[in-house]
Amino acid sequence: MAKLRELLEDTMLLTAKPDADFNAFDAGQPNDVNVGHGGHLQPWNFKLATTGPPTIADLTCFLIEPKKSFDVCSELSFGDVAVAVGNMEYELPLESDFILGIYTTDDGTIPKSNSHPLWRLAAEVTRGIQLVYGYRLRDKGRGLEPYPAGTDEDFDFFSEQARSNKRVKAKRARSKGGAGDADGDTTTVDTSTIIAEVLVCASLVCCSGAKDFEPTGNLESCRFYPQISLIASKRLSKARGRVTMIRPSKSGMGHHSDMTHQISAGLFTDRNQFKFSTRTALTATWEDIFDYYQIDPPDGLQLRAVRLTNENMEPRLEEAHIRKEWHFNRLRDSVVKKSLRQGEFDNLHLAPKMKHKKKEVFMAPVCQHDCVHTHWRWGNGITARNFRGWSAGANPEPFSKVGAPLVPPNQAVTITMTAGPGLHYDVFIDGPIEKQTLQVINHHGSAYARKLDIPAGDFVVDGGFYDSMRFEDSHERVQYRGGDAGLLELRRLGSLDGEDEMDLWKRIIVSEPAEVDHVIPKRIGGQDDERNMQ
Repeated sequence: MAKLRELLEDTMLLTAKPDADFNAFDAGQPNDVNVGHGGHLQPWNFKLATTGPPTIADLTCFLIEPKKSFDVCSELSFGDVAVAVGNMEYELPLESDFILGIYTTDDGTIPKSNSHPLWRLAAEVTRGIQLVYGYRLRDKGRGLEPYPAGTDEDFDFFSEQARSNKRVKAKRARSKGGAGDADGDTTTVDTSTIIAEVLVCASLVCCSGAKDFEPTGNLESCRFYPQISLIASKRLSKARGRVTMIRPSKSGMGHHSDMTHQISAGLFTDRNQFKFSTRTALTATWEDIFDYYQIDPPDGLQLRAVRLTNENMEPRLEEAHIRKEWHFNRLRDSVVKKSLRQGEFDNLHLAPKMKHKKKEVFMAPVCQHDCVHTHWRWGNGITARNFRGWSAGANPEPFSKVGAPLVPPNQAVTITMTAGPGLHYDVFIDGPIEKQTLQVINHHGSAYARKLDIPAGDFVVDGGFYDSMRFEDSHERVQYRGGDAGLLELRRLGSLDGEDEMDLWKRIIVSEPAEVDHVIPKRIGGQDDERNMQ
């Protein structure tokens, strides 16, 4: 048995602030919270609503220049949580009946570490809030029940006695001439057993600015982590959860003459053959840095972002993703080399476009103005520790494997684009999740660009690298050709049984526009493929 704070000590908030305040939840009282006032040292503001599924609204971040708070997200929400114990599945509603309490903090520190099981990057936390939900799961299809209300020191969790005791309840029923007592009352016994207890956390941790989110080290960004964490008294065979992030439709920076008003989405896949250095980053074109991209993906587009380790796929060539490359003075099709677990795209930027040379251009790779960055993987050529992913094996570790996704190896991630713009970040966890082991959804989090510092002499247009990117020359050759039909046909991860999980990676080859000289690549392993990979 253990106290609540002890069981949750490895959550991000309690790692940063072990003595964070805990407030017991009172379903009969208003529990909505306004957090923060903004400022240079305390940049984050948001509102928390707990009357329904937990929702964080009006998330803002204060920028040093122009000394103003800007809207980062209009909504962050959490839900679609479920677990399986053996072959029994349980939906875990994030409703007020199950809230045990709320941890909050206005400060905290995570030191750099080489050994922490989850948090190894140094971070200065400036805001944090963590809702804790408690569930007791019963066998024989009897569903679940909430914990009684109390503080995090009032009672023990994961107690053997609580899981093994049978609960007896009286049920009064009027009997007409049947067996029973003198009043015709009968008593029935519920012989179901509490087979497991589960704690679920919906949290947001916001950090101060740092130059550690992108590899050039020139962009100061404030990281923020909307996460779902879960821990159980018994081994779980499966689990799932969803984090939703929605941005405002209009940018607060739209008054600038070189910016558009509309916030747009850009999906990018890092080129694994690109060897990063400060020099190559400043002179490269998009076709050097990205295998392909898609700007303004349609609402409802569903893509597989990260695959499971046990899909047992080796590093591979993707025949369906076409990119044009120069070969002996002519453009020809090329295939894309993917790494283990790499999905359809590696990152998403939500930002307004810039006006450049009478065109609207998307800011990348250094997206600086009113930009929310979400990277779930970095390319093989970016080797610094901050950008490494999770290792596989019996004891997987974060920030340890170059080119691997920043997602635990037992998690598959599906992303669905939504209006706003925004995304649903759906995670399917293929267990086992060992008992009393914390599992975190959206471990990598996101970041909001705060300030860009460019060394003198670099290629700059209005504070960005955009002139050096040579849009007109290179972008068309690596544009994603999926369109509304999409190259990827996916079923939503709606079941915990893993059925057809290995078959989710299904592709439809879509013809490119007629004006493009389209050449279907030969089968993987042919001579043309080998030449294009050199």
